[in-house]
Amino acid sequence: MTGEYTKTLFQIFDVLGLSDDEKPRALDIFKKKVAAEVLRIVQGQLPEEQQSWIAGHLQFQPDPADPKVLEIKNKIGELFSETQLSDITRIAFKKLVKEYIDFMSDGLDADRVSKINAIAEGI
Repeated sequence: MTGEYTKTLFQIFDVLGLSDDEKPRALDIFKKKVAAEVLRIVQGQLPEEQQSWIAGHLQFQPDPADPKVLEIKNKIGELFSETQLSDITRIAFKKLVKEYIDFMSDGLDADRVSKINAIAEGI
């Protein structure tokens, strides 16, 4: 994820009142969710063996150093241009931010919800 996404998330985290200690952990979790969503989006374009592996391992957030993860990452790099991957990542990010905001907004006052929605609209 680029700095633009990190900046957006930190703005959302600020409105939600996350502490400085909580923000990096929340960011790390969000990055993993975006990576998983990107995999879901591109999964159908990958060879059958890799599709099966993803289906069986995606929910467990596999170790990025796993050779299979590196193999899939390389295959995705072969199949998609940097621009295509950037577009796919943006789609995944926007989807997950909306879901996150919907979930986290429950119980917030209208002013904070309005601020978070304004941040999300700027994506």
